Amino acid sequence: MKNSSRLQFWFFSLSLVSLRCADVAVTYVVTPDLRWEINPLVSVAGLGWLALMVANVLGVALVVTLLYYSSTRPQSQHSLSPGYSLREFISHYLYGDPHSFRKIYYVVPHNRIAIVHYAAYVFVRVLTVWSLVVVVHNIFIWRSDSFRTVMANASLWLVVYGLLVLLVPVYSLRFFSSLYRAYRAGA
Repeated sequence: MKNSSRLQFWFFSLSLVSLRCADVAVTYVVTPDLRWEINPLVSVAGLGWLALMVANVLGVALVVTLLYYSSTRPQSQHSLSPGYSLREFISHYLYGDPHSFRKIYYVVPHNRIAIVHYAAYVFVRVLTVWSLVVVVHNIFIWRSDSFRTVMANASLWLVVYGLLVLLVPVYSLRFFSSLYRAYRAGA
């Protein structure tokens, strides 16, 4: 593992673990009985602390494992013709064919290493940013009765989960754009 990969691995791993622990701690302070918890495991499925803890541990372990694997395995290098558009590049990167972009929606890519690198890049960043937002949100819930009331009455908690969904395409585009820039620079 190169020093930059090692540093990135430790930075994101420790950030994610710290933020998830902070989320659990603040959640416990704010609502030890989970009555204010908006996590679907609690609010929809009616599960308790054990389910939250298991989900956190398994989710973080999966993301850190993907990040470690991605950090220790080089990106697969394709011999690409110069002049691909971003769409053609993504298609070739995932499927080995510049004209298979539509498959993204319904076919698992052939390039398994690419999936790991993509998932590691996107998942760790999405969960780290989202966890920071959740911790700040929970602190406001804890410290401000008016914020808690507005969040509950206006169903603004949906924005917190909407952000999670929005961050995926943002970081996906960043991942593929950085690979595409490297491809263009080498072409």
